[in-house]
Amino acid sequence: MNLSKPCRSMLQATALGLFATLATMSNAAWSAAGYVHQATGDVKILRGSGAAKAVKPGDTFDAGSTLTTSGNGNAVIKFEDGQVTRLQPNSTFQVEQYRFSANNPKAGFSAMKLLQGAMRFVTGIIGATNHNNVRLTAGTATIGIRGSDLGIQPGSLAVFQGGASVGGQNLGAGQFSSAPPGPAGAPAFSPPGPLAAAPAGISATLNALVSTTIPQNTPVVVASAANAVAAVANAQAAAAQAAQAAQAAQAAA
Repeated sequence: MNLSKPCRSMLQATALGLFATLATMSNAAWSAAGYVHQATGDVKILRGSGAAKAVKPGDTFDAGSTLTTSGNGNAVIKFEDGQVTRLQPNSTFQVEQYRFSANNPKAGFSAMKLLQGAMRFVTGIIGATNHNNVRLTAGTATIGIRGSDLGIQPGSLAVFQGGASVGGQNLGAGQFSSAPPGPAGAPAFSPPGPLAAAPAGISATLNALVSTTIPQNTPVVVASAANAVAAVANAQAAAAQAAQAAQAAQAAA
């Protein structure tokens, strides 16, 4: 069947419009939840049912991803709404669910789980506008947040800024609560106490978490932020290689 030139032009315009719409929908559906801001040592990510892969700065991740750090691994990850997580060595962290729209941040939702280890957790726009839409668990304990900067381990919670709740205890800035190991179920957390009174083991981990520089908890365009971080990491690696080559040449002279 032969079509007139006006008809062909109309069909082409319709097809282009449909393609643009589908592309926009695809980008919205497949946009990453966040990116790796910093990674040192052995850090891996597991996406869905695939094999775990090594992580480098600038890698992105989606909801359903699990990040793990070994004994020498440290990682800082940042989410689209500005939420930041700093993982200590020997930690496992799962991004169960995540959605965010800059046009309607209050409707965003974040569900995270610390399976083992320790982390620093700083809320972003989702937590600032609708803290009930941030679901955070550590071990078997559920943590409530209120615009918070937290130090978390399964069995202990510290508040650096803001406020939080765990096991029926409400904590303010500068306080911690802990629960001794016990049978399965909701652990019994102690009444809040000052961070200075935290046991030595907990205190050492908290000091390591809070002393690390992390990015600001402001929203980002994930792809742009990831590309910028990757460029810096590549430049640093190239500079380190050049310095090593210069030292080797000097030693051989």
